[in-house]
Amino acid sequence: MQNRIEKYSAPTRLDKEPQGSIWTHKKDSDLDITLYVQTSDNQEAPEWITLGDLLSKTMKEKAFEPKFIKGQIEAYQQVKE
Repeated sequence: MQNRIEKYSAPTRLDKEPQGSIWTHKKDSDLDITLYVQTSDNQEAPEWITLGDLLSKTMKEKAFEPKFIKGQIEAYQQVKE
Protein backbone atom coordinates (compact mmCIF):
# COMPACT_ATOMS: atom_id res chain seq x y z
CA MET A 1 0.00 0.00 0.00
CA GLN A 2 1.22 3.47 -0.88
CA ASN A 3 1.76 5.91 1.99
CA ARG A 4 0.29 9.39 1.63
CA ILE A 5 1.73 12.16 3.75
CA GLU A 6 0.52 15.79 3.93
CA LYS A 7 2.67 18.40 5.62
CA TYR A 8 3.53 22.07 5.38
CA SER A 9 7.19 21.25 4.75
CA ALA A 10 9.21 19.34 2.17
CA PRO A 11 10.58 15.90 3.04
CA THR A 12 14.21 15.43 4.07
CA ARG A 13 16.54 12.45 4.27
CA LEU A 14 15.30 12.04 7.85
CA ASP A 15 11.75 11.29 6.65
CA LYS A 16 11.97 7.53 6.31
CA GLU A 17 9.02 6.19 4.37
CA PRO A 18 8.66 3.15 2.09
CA GLN A 19 9.44 3.37 -1.63
CA GLY A 20 6.50 4.84 -3.55
CA SER A 21 5.30 7.04 -0.68
CA ILE A 22 3.78 10.33 -1.84
CA TRP A 23 4.44 13.48 0.20
CA THR A 24 2.24 16.52 -0.36
CA HIS A 25 4.02 19.73 0.59
CA LYS A 26 1.11 22.08 1.17
CA LYS A 27 1.62 25.79 0.84
CA ASP A 28 -0.79 28.76 0.87
CA SER A 29 -3.66 27.23 -1.10
CA ASP A 30 -4.96 23.82 -2.13
CA LEU A 31 -3.58 24.41 -5.64
CA ASP A 32 -0.17 25.54 -4.37
CA ILE A 33 1.44 22.18 -3.59
CA THR A 34 4.53 20.19 -4.48
CA LEU A 35 4.33 16.41 -4.63
CA TYR A 36 7.36 14.30 -3.74
CA VAL A 37 7.93 10.57 -4.32
CA GLN A 38 10.24 8.40 -2.23
CA THR A 39 12.24 6.45 -4.85
CA SER A 40 14.74 4.46 -2.79
CA ASP A 41 14.12 0.78 -2.09
CA ASN A 42 16.03 1.32 1.17
CA GLN A 43 13.64 3.00 3.61
CA GLU A 44 16.58 3.88 5.89
CA ALA A 45 18.18 5.92 3.07
CA PRO A 46 15.21 7.68 1.43
CA GLU A 47 15.57 9.58 -1.83
CA TRP A 48 12.77 12.11 -2.24
CA ILE A 49 12.28 13.71 -5.66
CA THR A 50 9.46 15.84 -6.97
CA LEU A 51 6.78 14.11 -8.98
CA GLY A 52 7.57 16.57 -11.77
CA ASP A 53 11.20 15.41 -11.89
CA LEU A 54 10.14 11.76 -11.86
CA LEU A 55 7.71 12.27 -14.74
CA SER A 56 10.15 14.48 -16.70
CA LYS A 57 12.74 11.72 -16.66
CA THR A 58 10.44 8.76 -17.27
CA MET A 59 8.01 10.27 -19.77
CA LYS A 60 10.18 12.67 -21.74
CA GLU A 61 9.34 10.95 -25.05
CA LYS A 62 5.64 11.61 -24.40
CA ALA A 63 6.37 15.34 -24.43
CA PHE A 64 6.80 15.10 -28.19
CA GLU A 65 3.38 13.51 -28.73
CA PRO A 66 0.95 16.38 -29.49
CA LYS A 67 -2.15 14.37 -28.50
CA PHE A 68 -0.67 13.53 -25.10
CA ILE A 69 0.37 17.13 -24.39
CA LYS A 70 -3.01 18.48 -25.50
CA GLY A 71 -4.75 16.09 -23.11
CA GLN A 72 -2.48 17.13 -20.25
CA ILE A 73 -3.10 20.83 -20.92
CA GLU A 74 -6.86 20.23 -20.97
CA ALA A 75 -6.69 18.32 -17.67
CA TYR A 76 -4.60 21.11 -16.15
CA GLN A 77 -7.06 23.78 -17.26
CA GLN A 78 -9.93 21.87 -15.62
CA VAL A 79 -8.07 21.57 -12.32
CA LYS A 80 -6.99 25.21 -12.44
CA GLU A 81 -10.59 26.48 -12.61
